[in-house]
Amino acid sequence: SKIMNNKSDGAKQFLKFLGIGYLNALVYYLSYSLLVWLGVHYIVSNAVGFVLSVISSFLLNGRLVFKEDGSKEKRVWWRVLFKVFATNFFTGLLLTSLLLKFWLDIAGLPKGMEPASAALAQSGLEISARKLAEYVAPVINLCITTPLKFFINKFWTYRQKRKTTEG
Repeated sequence: SKIMNNKSDGAKQFLKFLGIGYLNALVYYLSYSLLVWLGVHYIVSNAVGFVLSVISSFLLNGRLVFKEDGSKEKRVWWRVLFKVFATNFFTGLLLTSLLLKFWLDIAGLPKGMEPASAALAQSGLEISARKLAEYVAPVINLCITTPLKFFINKFWTYRQKRKTTEG
């Protein structure tokens, strides 16, 4: 029964993580779009959006998903924030870039998109198989990076050590 409760708690925690992830994506996209609309260069807008979404992730995940356990050592906020940035840099920038390169230039995803591209062209929407693959690849990446990010956050970023007893 305890194992079932742990699995159920883990599933609830993962669902909360997904919900906060969607909210963080919205924080990123709205801040990015607003800055671009205001005339800020898209690279600067991207960086600001990334930073704001990571801060949002830090605040929301720490309070709602990976709650602090009072029976363990208290987390040091700046260490957790650093780990959140490191995790998001690794999974959200480095790994996704490598995976995009893999799907688009090694695994042949554009070739696999040719039938869909042809079907879309018949319905009046002209989009190359390559461009279609560029839209599909990040969705595939999410299936890999989201669970990975969850486990890194759960077992490294927000992990708490047991309190040490003096004596």
